[in-house]
Amino acid sequence: MPQGSSQPRPAPPLHRVVVIVDAHSNPFELGCATEVFGLRRPELGEGRELLYDFRLCSPDPDTLMRDGFFTLTGV
Repeated sequence: MPQGSSQPRPAPPLHRVVVIVDAHSNPFELGCATEVFGLRRPELGEGRELLYDFRLCSPDPDTLMRDGFFTLTGV
């Protein structure tokens, strides 16, 4: 982009972060990963709210975590 241009810089592509969730996953650790990588950050400005392409993956659509104490559905 030429110096002095009034055009905003395009946002760089997002890095993808994937968390694999299974029956032995720890809900607290999943929450920490979601807090760090999955939440929007509106304080960073328009078009930069998302820092990562965050995904949850699971071997089954309904995953029981910690012996059924937590259930994750639709993953």
